Amino acid sequence: MNTSTSELYSVSVVIPANDAEKYIARAIESVLSQTRGADEIIVVDDGSTDDTAGEVQRYKGKVRYLRQENQGVFTACNTGIKSARGEWIGFLDAEDEWLPEKLKVQMAHLRRNPQLVWTHGDFYRHISQENRPGPVRDASKVELLLGGKEYFDSYFWAFLTGFYAWAGTLIVKRRVLVERGLFRGGQSGANDTDMWFRIAYRWPQI
Repeated sequence: MNTSTSELYSVSVVIPANDAEKYIARAIESVLSQTRGADEIIVVDDGSTDDTAGEVQRYKGKVRYLRQENQGVFTACNTGIKSARGEWIGFLDAEDEWLPEKLKVQMAHLRRNPQLVWTHGDFYRHISQENRPGPVRDASKVELLLGGKEYFDSYFWAFLTGFYAWAGTLIVKRRVLVERGLFRGGQSGANDTDMWFRIAYRWPQI
């Protein structure tokens, strides 16, 4: 069976949410406003006690809404991954948002480097109390370390030099997440770092 290029690069966005009534709309709008649209948006409500569901229902027809008993953000991510139809998974926390060209830039990057199974990027950390947004990394330092390439040969090396992956910028092949066993429950922390390390053991380039 032939698989079309559009299917090979289809993206499902997974948004885990818990008591996110005040800001879930902003996250969803940032995905809907992408210059390269997502193929699917999935909100996994992790047992919210506020009106997160009501806010998401405003986007009926554009967003798939799933609800589960409160089990934590990473179990919610797993629920979304299992339900996703896209070849690629993008993650977005309910209190965060994407810049408009995020998907366009990253999917073009993956097309240019078809051996890659994941990609991540820089992000802005906004300290709200101080109204002080700013990029987390120095772009010139990234370019220097990449040495003219578009990816690091080893995620472990990138991690040790400060260029760790943050879930809000990651796009990962769905089958890779499944093959690596998804996020592990029952850990006291660093569930995402554990997941990225398990991917990197098999697919180090990022």
